[in-house]
Amino acid sequence: MPAFLDLIAEEFTQTFRNWSVDELLLHPREGVRFCDDLRHRHAFYDLPDDIILRGLLDRRKHPNA
Repeated sequence: MPAFLDLIAEEFTQTFRNWSVDELLLHPREGVRFCDDLRHRHAFYDLPDDIILRGLLDRRKHPNA
C-alpha cells in the first residue's frame, strides 16, 4: 500500500506542481481528470475516484508512512 500511495503522490506532484491536494479537491473537474489519467497510465481501470483521492489525502496526513 505505501508504494501505491507513493505512486499517486508522485503523479499528483508531476501533474499539479503548484497545487495542494486541497486545491485539487476544490476543482472537481480537474480531480476527475487526474483520476482518469492515473487509471489509464497505470491500468487501474476499475479503481474508483474516491480511492485515488483518499490516497492523496492519506499521504498528505501521513507523509512518512
